[in-house]
Amino acid sequence: MENPETQIKSRSDVLPATVSSDTPERHLDQGHLSGLQAGGLAIATFGPGVGIVTVPAFTWMAAGSGSWLSVLLAVLGTSLVGISIVLFARRSVGTGSLYSYIGESFKPWARVVTASGVVVGYVFAVAGLLAGTGTYLVSFLVSEGVVGDAGDGVYIATYVISAAIAAMFAIRGLDASVRVSVSLALISVPVAVVVLVGAIRNTGIDLTSQLSLSGSSFGGVTQGVATAAAFLVMFESSAALAAETRSPRKTIPRVVMAVPIGLGTIFALATVVQYAALNALPAEALVNASPPAALARAAGFDFLAEVADLVVALGLFGQHLFCCHRRVLYSVASKPVVLQR
Repeated sequence: MENPETQIKSRSDVLPATVSSDTPERHLDQGHLSGLQAGGLAIATFGPGVGIVTVPAFTWMAAGSGSWLSVLLAVLGTSLVGISIVLFARRSVGTGSLYSYIGESFKPWARVVTASGVVVGYVFAVAGLLAGTGTYLVSFLVSEGVVGDAGDGVYIATYVISAAIAAMFAIRGLDASVRVSVSLALISVPVAVVVLVGAIRNTGIDLTSQLSLSGSSFGGVTQGVATAAAFLVMFESSAALAAETRSPRKTIPRVVMAVPIGLGTIFALATVVQYAALNALPAEALVNASPPAALARAAGFDFLAEVADLVVALGLFGQHLFCCHRRVLYSVASKPVVLQR
């Protein structure tokens, strides 16, 4: 019986599989995305600007002074998952990310379990991002007096319109998703930077309380880990772009790890920087406004506070676009396969 190393070597020596003309995969634009485009879409998916001003606040609510540790542990955990995915991505090029990889390496039941998890994950992700987009957008419209009452009808109309626009871009193709997602991500980044600068200017950076974990608890830190990880999970979906990316065996591993290591590190640093500012907020501040709006108002940036909800809504919509595109890709490739080994 061949040992695992021999099997891996024999797989890597096989020439790229030929995609027949009647398979769904032939409709994918293979080798179309550059590494920069694939990486940009992966980063934009997680809304760096939105994450910088929301991850610290939500983990702080759960973990207090231990919020930096929660984010760091979430980064470590997701990075370890990413490393295991990279091992597959360096050997195979497929259309279904984990679904393809699992099907190549394990028995059929593992593929069924993976597919079930992917479906559930994307359903909740799309629903959550759509709800977040609508909620923040309605909050902005109400604050600006565009609508007088945030009733159910307003929310439903916002959800329907947002979903229709996302579906339109997803149907138009990956290029449209890349351009819009990256553009929306770029819009949110300057706002996040200004909020960070304002937080540092007002309250400074409190390292003493954070390093001593003053007032934090094991339960709070673990809740914070779950909260922070929620902003990083599903990063492996970037591997589903392998068939559409140039030099996928080199590019996809880098793209996959860009989220847990790159964005995760940024989120951890933002958490350290914002801790003192969050502690200085009045108790009701985060009840009546989103985290970036509350921080901007506390820093004296009233105009920025007024548009913060809109910025968050646009950032979440950019994430929603990517999830919708992934759903379209999974639907087109109804049985994701490995195109090259």
